[in-house]
Amino acid sequence: MKNIFHTRNQKGFTLIETLISTTIIMLVILGPLSVAISSSAYAKNTKDTIISVYLAQEGLELLRFKRDSIFLECLNGLVT
Repeated sequence: MKNIFHTRNQKGFTLIETLISTTIIMLVILGPLSVAISSSAYAKNTKDTIISVYLAQEGLELLRFKRDSIFLECLNGLVT
């Protein structure tokens, strides 16, 4: 009789062990996975920011070139 109660308690304990180990495995897998996903999103955002800065810089360089070329044309017109 004592052996029957011990077997029932052991089966319940095995179920609890399985649930706890499954939870731990999920945490071990999902923790780094969430870090990787957020890092990927951050990297994409950084890439977009760098591209927009380069495009803005290119636009400013074009405006400076136009300004300088107009200034040089004015100087050439005054010299001749």
